[in-house]
Amino acid sequence: MPAPKMRLQIWETSGVSVLDDTYNANADSMLAALETLRDLPCAGRRIAVLGDMAEQGEHAADAHREVGRRSAELRVGCLVAVGRWAAETGQAARAAGLQEVIEFADVESAVKAVKNTVRPGDVVLIKASRAAGFERMSAALRGG
Repeated sequence: MPAPKMRLQIWETSGVSVLDDTYNANADSMLAALETLRDLPCAGRRIAVLGDMAEQGEHAADAHREVGRRSAELRVGCLVAVGRWAAETGQAARAAGLQEVIEFADVESAVKAVKNTVRPGDVVLIKASRAAGFERMSAALRGG
């Protein structure tokens, strides 16, 4: 049985494999998705496009920093951090040794950059809380 729409769906477009998990996000699900990204076969780069995790309360900054740090530790090739917490995520990833980190304030700004960054052979994880509107990223990568 396939995964429900926007929940850990894998699809391909123009030679790029996309791990689409845009329905919801918290620190645990982000880390699990990053581990899945690490474990998928990949001829190119592993790119994580990560947006805000909603409803984290007073732990929001720490949660986003943990995701950034773990992105580096799990050997993501490029991190695209999007949203209100992008700077926290990006700074933690850089501090942990990830060199290719790009930050955007909103999905619209990130869409063009991501479309111009991905190449055949890459595997791209797109994940954020539903409130982040990452279905627009998914649609853009599909060509919609």
